[in-house]
Amino acid sequence: MVPQSYTAGESGNDADPVLMGVRDPAARARLIVALRPSPDAGSDGISGEFDIVLDRIHD
Repeated sequence: MVPQSYTAGESGNDADPVLMGVRDPAARARLIVALRPSPDAGSDGISGEFDIVLDRIHD
């Protein structure tokens, strides 16, 4: 498994072939995480919510 994540505002998002391969704009938006300041993590801390879904495919 190779995890990949996308963050809002990242300049490379529009050129990423995997992200742009998701044709449905709503589905693509669900793959992008907005990062925000996280005071609990210190003055430079940021946080984001990543919903990870795993599915097992049976033969």
